[in-house]
Amino acid sequence: MFEHDADAVIEQDEPVVMGDWAVSTWTYCFVVADGPQRCERGIDLWRFREGKICLKDAYRKVDR
Repeated sequence: MFEHDADAVIEQDEPVVMGDWAVSTWTYCFVVADGPQRCERGIDLWRFREGKICLKDAYRKVDR
């Protein structure tokens, strides 16, 4: 997986924490084989219980 994404760049924005919930956003930029660079935006939703992660969902926006 890391070899496949060797040229990728991930930029993380400042996370927002609200009680037991957190939201983090990011941008993932990569070069398509024999093509241009593409960037996709994403968001991770986190929920904590007793100091441990009990939920982590990730979503991304893909422009076509």
